[in-house]
Amino acid sequence: MSDLPVPGSVADLRAHMEARLSLCSNLVSLAQDGHPPSTVAVLNSLALALAQMKQSLRENRGLLQSWREEQAKAAALLKLMSEKKLIIDSITQKLPECPYLPQNKIAQGQTQAKTQIKTQNGHSQPPTKKGPLVRKEKPTTIVKDAVSYLTLQEFDAIPKYMLGRLSYEAINQAIDDYNQALKDKYEFYGKGFQSMSSMKDKKRYKEMKALETKETRGFQFLVSEDLKSTTHLKSESARKSIFTILRHFKRVKEVRGPGSILRYCALG
Repeated sequence: MSDLPVPGSVADLRAHMEARLSLCSNLVSLAQDGHPPSTVAVLNSLALALAQMKQSLRENRGLLQSWREEQAKAAALLKLMSEKKLIIDSITQKLPECPYLPQNKIAQGQTQAKTQIKTQNGHSQPPTKKGPLVRKEKPTTIVKDAVSYLTLQEFDAIPKYMLGRLSYEAINQAIDDYNQALKDKYEFYGKGFQSMSSMKDKKRYKEMKALETKETRGFQFLVSEDLKSTTHLKSESARKSIFTILRHFKRVKEVRGPGSILRYCALG
C-alpha cells in the first residue's frame, strides 16, 4: 500500500482504484484469450534473443578472462626482461675495454704515398718522375704492413692443436708487441747510418742491414733479437705458437737462413 498516493480528495482515490481495476481486467482478458499466435511469436523471438545475448555474454567473459591471463603473462615477461637488462648493464659496465676489434691494416702513412704532393703555394700536383729510379740508402720509417688483429671468426677457426691454451686476448696482445717492435726498429733504421752518433748505434744499424736478403726485399721484418724486450714474444716457445697462427692466417711469413736466423716478415 506504500505505492498508493495520498488522496487529496475522494475523486482522486476513485480514479486510482479505477486504473487498478482496469489493469486487472486487462490481465484477466489476456489469460482468458489463451496464447494467441502473435503473442507466442513475439515471446519466442524475445526468448531466442535472450538466449543469444546470454551466449554472447559467456563468450565475452571467456575472452576477458583470456586477455587478463595474457596481460598477466606480459607483465611477468616485462619484469623478467627488466631484471635481465639490469644484469646486462651491470656486466657491460664491468667489462674492460677491448681494443681487439677487426681493423683495416694499421699502416700509418700508407695513404701518404698515394696522395698528391702539396706544394708551397698550397696547391696540389701529382708526383713526377725525374730520371731513373735510384734506390736510396735511407729506408722509409713508415710501418707499411703492420699486422692486423685476428677477428673473432678467425679465432674460432684456429685448429685446436695450433691454438693450445692461447686466448683471443693473448694473441692480439702479442700482435701489439710485434707492431710496436716493428715501429721501434724502423724508426731507428730510418735515421740512416750517417746520422748515428755512437758506435753502438752504428753497429746495430749494420747488423740490421746485414739481415736483409733478396727474399725480404719489399718487406719489413723482425728477428728474435728485436723481440726480446717484448712481453708476449720474448720466449722461443711463445714465438713459435703465435707465429704459427699468424702464418696460418697470412699475417706474417718466415724467411730462414743463413744458419738459424729466422725473420718474421709482416704481411698486414
